[in-house]
Amino acid sequence: MFHLAPPIAGVVALSPGEFPFWRQIASAYNVIPKFALCLPSSSLGYFYIGTHSFGGSNPVPMTLTPLKIDSGKYLVSVTSIYVDGVPLTLDPSLLAGGAQLSKVVPYTVLQTDIYNALAQSFTLKAKNLGMSETSEHAPFKHCFKEGASGKNIDVSVMEIGLPGNGREVKWRFQGANMVERVLETVICLAFVDGGKKPNESMVIGTHQLQNYLIEFDLSTRRMAFSDPLVLHNMSCSK
Repeated sequence: MFHLAPPIAGVVALSPGEFPFWRQIASAYNVIPKFALCLPSSSLGYFYIGTHSFGGSNPVPMTLTPLKIDSGKYLVSVTSIYVDGVPLTLDPSLLAGGAQLSKVVPYTVLQTDIYNALAQSFTLKAKNLGMSETSEHAPFKHCFKEGASGKNIDVSVMEIGLPGNGREVKWRFQGANMVERVLETVICLAFVDGGKKPNESMVIGTHQLQNYLIEFDLSTRRMAFSDPLVLHNMSCSK
């Protein structure tokens, strides 16, 4: 039996299998088989089954992309990866398997070549902003001591290109979703090097999913995602 710290009382299965919690509720109450998550960086977040009401009278704009299900995993196709608007130069085969979305992996795990390309671009901007590289803080390989500019650093923005309605759409990650503060004046690139031959080239973890509204619609096999909620002066914290 797991011992979970308050206020957590237990865990809920959200996989696309036969008996996840969302499927049981959707079946029992005859609602559309879909659910939405809003993971907070602190406090309690939001979880909806069926139609969500997040935002109330001011609904958050959502972007759609096809959702794939394979071996009990949720996946999205990836067409490209950008850092500060510039596409990373990658072997196309690295993106062929798409990206898995995980609600248990804490930080996004990237195949080594993808990770190195991201880290190189991130490091260049960090140094241009007056930050200096410092020692690793496991599980992070690239960490930086903040300079005189302080803690409100405009770090690199990463965007994942996804198939949309006849065009590429971009899922944007910025600010707190890109870094983790490990010491008062030290931040780390909040991505993990997954090795040269991982099972998945990209597994998007919970740190990167924080403060986005994400909807999984199993009736249409589509995923909808919001912009970073901070852009709308909102968050996932209750």
